Formats: sequence, structure tokens, C-alpha cells
Amino acid sequence: FDKGLDESQWTWGNRLLFVEAEGCTQSQRIHKLLSEDEEIKKLVDGFIRVKIDGRSQLEIAKKYGAAWPGDLVIIDPDDKVLFRYWDDFKDVAALKRALRVNGDD
Repeated sequence: FDKGLDESQWTWGNRLLFVEAEGCTQSQRIHKLLSEDEEIKKLVDGFIRVKIDGRSQLEIAKKYGAAWPGDLVIIDPDDKVLFRYWDDFKDVAALKRALRVNGDD
């Protein structure tokens, strides 16, 4: 997480934070979405990707209002939340729009 924050501030790139928990079906669903949807795979390349364990790093998840586990949060270099997937739970079209709008092409 700290390395991703440093890189974001140095490059002025947005972060895509994935809050996961081992054995969680929602985390597995997000993993599948990130690895199998071809458009999303391309769109996430425009982000500094950060993955945290929602159980052991709960304070970070809470800081960004993440509904762990299985949440994706787009965060700008100033630490402002731009999009939370949980807010539009299962709205893949909204996720793709947010990735397109906030990605670093």
C-alpha cells in the first residue's frame, strides 16, 4: 500500500485499490472480473494497482470507505476517493466508465 501511495504521488497517477479477503466469494468475483473481462483488463493498466488484505489492513479499508472485502476504490494522488465499486455494486458498466474516466491513458 505504501509503495503504491509513493508511486502515485511521484507519478501523479491514480490508484486502484482492491480490498480482498481470502476465501471471500465477493473477492473471488472481483478477481474473476479483473482477470477475465478483456475491456477491464486493458482499463486497469492505466492505474497504479494496490491490493490490501481487508482483514489485516482494515484501517486502510475504513479510511477510504471501502465495503470490504471485494471492493475496488479509485483514489487520486491527493488521497481523494473518486469511485467506489461497492456504491454501484455489480454495476460493471459503471466500473468501466469510472476506469475509463479516471485512468491514465
